Amino acid sequence: MKKIISVALILVVLVTAFASCKGAEEKILGAWKCTEELGGGFSQEKTYVFNEGGTGTVSVVGEAVSLNMKWSIYEKNLTIEIDTSADVNILQSIINMGSALISDPVTYGFKIKGDTLTLTAADGTVTTLTRVEQ
Repeated sequence: MKKIISVALILVVLVTAFASCKGAEEKILGAWKCTEELGGGFSQEKTYVFNEGGTGTVSVVGEAVSLNMKWSIYEKNLTIEIDTSADVNILQSIINMGSALISDPVTYGFKIKGDTLTLTAADGTVTTLTRVEQ
């Protein structure tokens, strides 16, 4: 009897965890923008588009640069991986702008409240994005 109760409790916990991840995945879908300060009085606007199925794009507004990305949510973390197989000239221009777009997969703590998505990097850096109406 104890085994049955234990198994039932484990199943309830797993279903609840899966359901909460699914809810976060639905909430993050769509376009989000932020402004990144580059120093020296310069800034750039980025737009992240999260599509169903863990795909999307990240664009640097004004630079006509758009790269594909993959994303996933596990527990309370969002992992973003930018596809760096794009045109080398585009990648070089992003690197020259000092952008942090090109990197290995990055995992953030994240929180969605209304139309605000807050990403917290491992080093404590916080990025705030605002939902974009499409």
